[in-house]
Amino acid sequence: MTNTQTGTTQGWRNRRVGVLTLPAFIVCSLLLAVATIGFVWAFVTSPNHPVKVLVSDAAVKAFFPRQGDQVLRQETIFIELDPAYELTDLSIAPEGAPPRSVAAAHIPGLNRYSFTPGPGKDIEALPGGLIRVTASFRPIGDSGERGRTYTWSFSTH
Repeated sequence: MTNTQTGTTQGWRNRRVGVLTLPAFIVCSLLLAVATIGFVWAFVTSPNHPVKVLVSDAAVKAFFPRQGDQVLRQETIFIELDPAYELTDLSIAPEGAPPRSVAAAHIPGLNRYSFTPGPGKDIEALPGGLIRVTASFRPIGDSGERGRTYTWSFSTH
């Protein structure tokens, strides 16, 4: 492009795109693209996706809190069993204390057995530190000694 008053040629460096020169516009566009890609990548790779917990007993479908979790002292503790099994005992043992059996509520559709500490319950609040939970269960209708146990632990604040 030739400047008609001075007779000089303006290069591409002096061309303007809005309020920016062309090189500044290109640099800003590239930075914006890199920032957008980084933002999307951060969400895709975030550790907040549910972690699949490997359960070593086929009768145990799920449990909470997960092994190694740190939870509040009033957190609900539950275990879900395969529909062919029933819970015979749920015991909670704070670190250094003997286990205490608790009355677990049963949700039949999920075959979930749960206990929430609270006033008037077997345990009013979980103590701070490491908590070990042991669930004893057996096949439904089996009154023999073929029961099994599943134990996991977590921490409280």
